[in-house]
Amino acid sequence: MSKILASIFLLFCQFAFGQDVLDSTIVHLETIIYFDTNESSLTDDDLSKILQLLDEATKYSDYKLWVDAHTDEVGSESANLLLSEKRKDSVVSYLLSQKVSLDFIESDFHGESMRIARRHNNASRQLNRRVTVRLFTTKQFLYLEGTVIDEQTQKGIEADIQLRAVDFKSVTRTDTNGRFRILSPLNSNVTIEVVAKNYFIATKTLEITEKHKDVKLKIPLPDIKIGKIFNFEKILFVGNKSILLPTSYEPLEHLKRFMFENEDLCIEIAGHTNHPNQPKVEVNSLFYQLSVARALEVYDALNEIGVASDRMLARGYGNWNMVYPYAVAEFQMKHNRRVEIIISDCDSTATIQNQEVPNRAEFNRADPILRHYTDTSFQRDLENFNTKKIREDLTKQVKAMKKKDMDPTLYTYREMLMALPGLPPAKQ
Repeated sequence: MSKILASIFLLFCQFAFGQDVLDSTIVHLETIIYFDTNESSLTDDDLSKILQLLDEATKYSDYKLWVDAHTDEVGSESANLLLSEKRKDSVVSYLLSQKVSLDFIESDFHGESMRIARRHNNASRQLNRRVTVRLFTTKQFLYLEGTVIDEQTQKGIEADIQLRAVDFKSVTRTDTNGRFRILSPLNSNVTIEVVAKNYFIATKTLEITEKHKDVKLKIPLPDIKIGKIFNFEKILFVGNKSILLPTSYEPLEHLKRFMFENEDLCIEIAGHTNHPNQPKVEVNSLFYQLSVARALEVYDALNEIGVASDRMLARGYGNWNMVYPYAVAEFQMKHNRRVEIIISDCDSTATIQNQEVPNRAEFNRADPILRHYTDTSFQRDLENFNTKKIREDLTKQVKAMKKKDMDPTLYTYREMLMALPGLPPAKQ
């Protein structure tokens, strides 16, 4: 079974240049079933491939399946056409037996007319005796237009632009006047990332609707200079821990691209904690050490993805520089719990040592039930639970959440289990 990049593989295009709204079909996954000579029956391995594809289909509410059947050139054309129809019917019948509505299935058969291998040997014939099953969704697109400008001078600047949705990605570059035009899925939430030499990175999250046909975006970029401070609000941590939440991975990727675009630039990573209505904490206090541990966590994350250590310096500031020293509301406390990026002199970052925390492991150790879900660690996390029921409950809950288009990475395993037998409350 092969994964197909929806960002670059658009099938059955139905749009022409110049239209406001463009219709296209995105293939998310395909599997190919190969048959023995003159066979149309499905094996257990074939059924397993189809079930894997159907499991992926639960992520999409408006999916369809395309079943396309073929044969090799052995035999008459009429016999091969009939055989390919039987192969197509075998797959469609199994899909129907798995409660897939016929409305969700499109199919065709071609006999030997669309062979992909033309040599008259067993290997080529095996490749031609196939049924391809594709999982696809039909979406509408439009072109977003706008300008990237210098925040101070308001003049257009050249920049690289990347647009991402859940199952789509497109990239472009502005012209010399900062103007751009980029393809975007309609009725979707997208993140636009803008990177330019000698400017700090900008990200913008939008819900794209038809009104954007008539909207010209204007994206200002702040220039960079020594001492300038930039706040990454979405770099977040587990409470009282230095464990990065899954929501932090995207801004870390943004920061990585900024560092690669500006390869002669150095930064200080400044960690802060929320301890309002209190005097400045001591350097040896847990509050101060937590701020250092969080800065080190971001430092390590950037270093692991290729940012050189001599271009970064990690320091903590405890509650010394809170945005809201007398915070009472949660949004104020959230702004106090932050990581800032300070543009720094490279001689300093190369010679000054990072601050250290003697008990850093304690800030990075989490009870398994307090971990947040991620696709990559889920199976490994399940091994930390010693009861079969908890493992089964979490597996069912994750599957149910994905089917309802909920993002499991926003939740801890504890929140998932507490919500059973229902789904956890939606998070933003």
